[in-house]
Amino acid sequence: MSSMSFEMWLQSRLTAHGFACGLIDGEIGPKTLHALRGFQTARGLPITSQADEATVTALKAASSRVPVEVSGFIPDRDSDLPDDRRKTLWPRQKDVLSFYGPVGTGQTRVEVPWGMRLAWDLDVPVRTITLHSKVAASAERAFHKIRGLYSDRQIKDLGLDLFGGSLNVRRMRGGSR
Repeated sequence: MSSMSFEMWLQSRLTAHGFACGLIDGEIGPKTLHALRGFQTARGLPITSQADEATVTALKAASSRVPVEVSGFIPDRDSDLPDDRRKTLWPRQKDVLSFYGPVGTGQTRVEVPWGMRLAWDLDVPVRTITLHSKVAASAERAFHKIRGLYSDRQIKDLGLDLFGGSLNVRRMRGGSR
């Protein structure tokens, strides 16, 4: 557990499992106890309000919701080794047409692993978005990494649940194309 106190570890693991307890400050207060009871309830553990052995064992389990078949695409965020996928060379603006092809072609659907809504009509759910096939795999890896790192509440707080669109076939602003 490195130099982190047990209390801070407890708060960070509860948060990682989707039971946010406020600041990870090492102070066990009402929010942390509420999160602890919620975690114990959700995991079918005795509700003791204590970090007993069964609770600690459950907290040590992986908290990621990323499917096993996708997790191979997610690099270890704590690794000091460079990720070769970050070296992808994307085209300069003048080369975009030759790289991607005509506007509106080569599109594919990508499933977003959390609930999204249209930014301008919050009652309309969005489960998939349309992206160019050359960026789809990269976007999918990013979405699954986000899903593994953030709780539903954090995704909503960051506005990542709002979809503003991904393709608008129109003339470039200030341009002739």
